[in-house]
Amino acid sequence: MTLTTAKTYVARVIGGQGDANVLALAADAIIATANKWTLEHNWEYLRKDNSSTTSMSGTNAAGTVTVTSTAGLNVGQGVTAGAPVSVTTTIASITSLTTFTLTSAGTNGTATFTFDAYVPVIAGTSNYFFPADFWDLYGARLLTSKRGLEVIRLRQVNRQVTDQAANGFASGILYAPGGTGSGWTAADSRGRFRIVGIPDTTENLHLDYYRKIDGTATTIDVPDAFLYAFLDDAKAWLLMQKNANDPRADIMAGLATRGLKAAIDADQSIDDEDVRMKSQYETYRPYTYTPNLPFEY
Repeated sequence: MTLTTAKTYVARVIGGQGDANVLALAADAIIATANKWTLEHNWEYLRKDNSSTTSMSGTNAAGTVTVTSTAGLNVGQGVTAGAPVSVTTTIASITSLTTFTLTSAGTNGTATFTFDAYVPVIAGTSNYFFPADFWDLYGARLLTSKRGLEVIRLRQVNRQVTDQAANGFASGILYAPGGTGSGWTAADSRGRFRIVGIPDTTENLHLDYYRKIDGTATTIDVPDAFLYAFLDDAKAWLLMQKNANDPRADIMAGLATRGLKAAIDADQSIDDEDVRMKSQYETYRPYTYTPNLPFEY
């Protein structure tokens, strides 16, 4: 379903499908619902990796390139620019939210810049940026050393790693916090991480991750099977905004909650526990409250 059709569908709950103001509020409802669903669950259908190149338009001026956003780019990442810039080089530095410098200056002009896949791990550098659409990490591995990395917290590092500055990779990726205590800035919105232990060799880092649900996509960014549960949630949001006392608000909120739960259940992968053969004793014990078993009475 297109976003335009979805806005009309959501607005219809209060008879506002022909009202531009209500349609704008319906768009807000869809964005709010996309954010809510993203927070509720890491959706398997949104899982992706960084094994593909990315491209964007940019303007080069003596080796300084201006783009819409430098989110997800990393120093050392390979970059190729078409005519008239015509250069194959690497990113030398990221100077702002919209500019970076090239190792080789190339020719001035506007061109399409294509960036290599993977995160380039640099010897002596621990801090890097996640891809621009990153939401949560699923897994990571080094392509040269062929070692997997796990997500860990700083307190785990403090307990497990004797010398955090020592050369050699520890098996961990640490989310790097944004902000400096003086307030949130646009730069803090870029996902950052640190490889524990200063890398001592050049690598490429393969990331598997979840992206967010895009509430502004031209086509609603959920599978057809989840679509009406998603839009029911948007309707509930719209009803609450227009009139919290509307008796339909609670009803729609209940439908939305059940729809979200059903969508999460359908999206979740099957755990080993779910496919293991179970005895009748485990799966059926009438009139006994046993919270550790699959059925409760």
